[in-house]
Amino acid sequence: MINRFIIAFLLFAAQFNAHSQGKKSLHGELSLSYPVGTDTSSVNILFDYYDNNDLAYRDSVNRKILEFVKLITINETKSNVRIPDLEFIRTSAEEFKKAQYELIEEDYFNPWFLDASVQIREHKKYVTLMLLVYDYTGGAHPNSSVEYFHFDKKTGQRLYLKDFFSNVDELTVIAEPFFRKERDLPLDADLSEEGFWFVDNTFHLNENFYFVNGDLMIFYNNYEVTAYAMGPTEFKIPKADIAQLFIRKP
Repeated sequence: MINRFIIAFLLFAAQFNAHSQGKKSLHGELSLSYPVGTDTSSVNILFDYYDNNDLAYRDSVNRKILEFVKLITINETKSNVRIPDLEFIRTSAEEFKKAQYELIEEDYFNPWFLDASVQIREHKKYVTLMLLVYDYTGGAHPNSSVEYFHFDKKTGQRLYLKDFFSNVDELTVIAEPFFRKERDLPLDADLSEEGFWFVDNTFHLNENFYFVNGDLMIFYNNYEVTAYAMGPTEFKIPKADIAQLFIRKP
């Protein structure tokens, strides 16, 4: 399952970068390793961010990046930092290390790891932020997630499905057969009986989406709609099937 997740990420990341991260964004990376008993723990973070004050959407995108990095690195430090630059990333990585060393003092020697990526893609009227994390901080298995956020360039406001499509209910009806095909489910199969956790046993779309050549891609992370053993779900809704619903060009 993890292999499927990583392969899916690498394929999209290549396409994401092929369309340019945006000339206005800056890029950085950090790698940190440290001893844990006879093993080694590690933190690896690739990141984009904005430092241009003239961008109306700078703060909205950077704020989401800051929240993400603080969450995954267990960084509870209070600060007024507004730019997720290398210094912020390094400080957060040290917080991750500190959190593990506090457990080491309690005779917990299992090595941790954190691999994360923050990527920005520029579109004509909006930007897409992709946040990926694959980590292990104890427990039965590693965890992974991918999240996509979209921000309007004029207002900095986050964009949702309703900002791209005229009728999300109709979009949901169109999407369900593609979801079922991806999970090898007959159209009349009961979702709950097949191991899915949709509210009221009714398929719904989440807000974790992006576009590839006009096709809509929907991504459900581990534990979101089914058990970890079932893995994440990503499926495509072809542009031709939803062209009549577009109110914003993807």
